Formats: sequence, C-alpha cells, structure tokens
Amino acid sequence: MINLGSDALSIPYPQFHGKLQKTEDKDSRLLPFLNFLRSSQFSFLDELKLSTNNSLKFSSNIPEGYGSGSSGAIVASCYDHFRTDNIIDPKTLRERFSKMEAFYHGKSSGTDPLISYLDTAIKFNSDDSIDIIPELNTSFENYSLILVDSGRSREGKEYIKWFLSRLKGRKFVSILAETLVPATHNCIESYLTSSETDFRDSFAIISNIQSEHMGKLIPDNMKSLWASGQRSGDLYLKICGAGGGGFFIGLIQKDAQLPELAKFKTYSLS
Repeated sequence: MINLGSDALSIPYPQFHGKLQKTEDKDSRLLPFLNFLRSSQFSFLDELKLSTNNSLKFSSNIPEGYGSGSSGAIVASCYDHFRTDNIIDPKTLRERFSKMEAFYHGKSSGTDPLISYLDTAIKFNSDDSIDIIPELNTSFENYSLILVDSGRSREGKEYIKWFLSRLKGRKFVSILAETLVPATHNCIESYLTSSETDFRDSFAIISNIQSEHMGKLIPDNMKSLWASGQRSGDLYLKICGAGGGGFFIGLIQKDAQLPELAKFKTYSLS
C-alpha cells in the first residue's frame, strides 16, 4: 500500500533480530545477494570491500517468508557494513534500500530495511514525508495486537506479482482508493492517539476488505479463523507484508474465547 500513496506505520519488533558475522564458510543464502550488490555497482557501497569480502554470514532468528522483514534486515546489515558515507536522512536511506531490496521482491518501498536500520517506529505519509517516532505510548483498554503465525512460509514475489496484476482493474483500484487507503490513514492516526474505538473500526474495515477482495493473500488454514473473528467481533486479522502465509496481524478483544486461535502460535505486540 505504501507504493500506492497510502500512509503507513512500521514498528520494529525486538524479539526478532539479525546481524552480519564473520565466518569461514560461505553463506549460501547471503552470497547471491552479495553478488547482486557487486554487479549493481551502487555508488553508496564500497566496491572494493564488496569484491574482497566473502567471509560473511547473516545470523538471524527472523523467520523467512513470513512478512516479518527478514530480507529487510539483511539489506540493512549489508548496507551498514559496506556503506561509503554516514548519511542519516530517512528519504535518502529509503531510496537506497529500495534499490537493494529489489533483489528479493522485484519492487520494494525500502520500508523494512529502513525500520531495521534505524531501529525505531516510522510513519510514512502520503505526501512522501517521513516522521520518526522515537517513543510510542499507545495503550488500549479492551483490545490487544498480536502476531498470528499461519505456520506456512511463502515466496513474497508471487503474491506481490498477483497484487500488482489486480491494480490493472479499475474496480479494484477504486476500492483501494475510496475505502482501504482512508481506513489505513484512520487506523494509523487512531493508533497514535490511543483512540481505541476508532482504531478497532478502521482495523475491521481493512480486515473485511482484505478478506473480500484479496482472498489469494490469505492461506486456506487461516480463512475460518478470519471469518469467525469477524462474525463475533472478537478478532480482526490483516495481512502482514505480501501475504500468502507467514505472519498476520490480529486485533483481539482481551477477554475473547477463541478455540480456533489455539491452533496457531501467537506473539503479543501490545
């Protein structure tokens, strides 16, 4: 949605992390990305250092194919290791990260690497401005945010390609522009101001639109939970990252009894 002019709010999750480390063995996961960086010859990366440095591995507990920023963390770590300057302007960094993360997704907003690199909450505005939020004090009385593990990893490129193909349809674009984008804006603003009712209502709109118009991005084993939560009003789910698997963000009523949710591993976000 960021690439479509929507606001976005990204918050780092400290339980998942990763870093570059020296190693005697080649990292088969990292090496193709390093080769991409070498061939791309980005002016902001040290070409000599890139050409001579193969003894690196990316050590991480971030699940891959889960929409939790694993590729963003790799990009941020490599940028920090090979950068040629100390630029801290968020927009410049985001542009650089977008170019680097294109290796993984074909098209990238640069958001995930920026969050990982700066390690702070960031609000991306529809006018392309960026607000750094060093401290969040959001609190809700009746609802909590959770991550729900679908138990299935996915290849993000497939689902990004599907989503971009849908943008060729006028009806789909109209739904995004007239309903989803405003709901996303309201959801972010109400979260930042701890306006619980407005946040729940906006989150529910996003959840409903995604289930109705983006069913391909929701794995089959999540659809029953998604529907039952909507019916009861006890749980609303939304896509995390490209969708298709991995994590989903949930807004759950604190006293809710949801036997179906017990089938999934969950992580508290608030």
